[in-house]
Amino acid sequence: MGERIGEFFVQNGMMDTHQVEVVIQKQRAGDKRVFGVIALKLGYITEEGLKIYVDHLEKQLNALEGYRVQR
Repeated sequence: MGERIGEFFVQNGMMDTHQVEVVIQKQRAGDKRVFGVIALKLGYITEEGLKIYVDHLEKQLNALEGYRVQR
């Protein structure tokens, strides 16, 4: 499960690198919320964008589970 969430959003044109850094800085400053929630609340991504990411993770997990079953 390679890329991080910020990388996914940048690669898919939903955020730019500055926005990713702002979210990371907020987390480092003590914001306990997960990346996607912070980005959503800041208006950097939409709920649909977050759903696209979750769907992407599910596909990766399903592929990984399929790989494990075949072993």
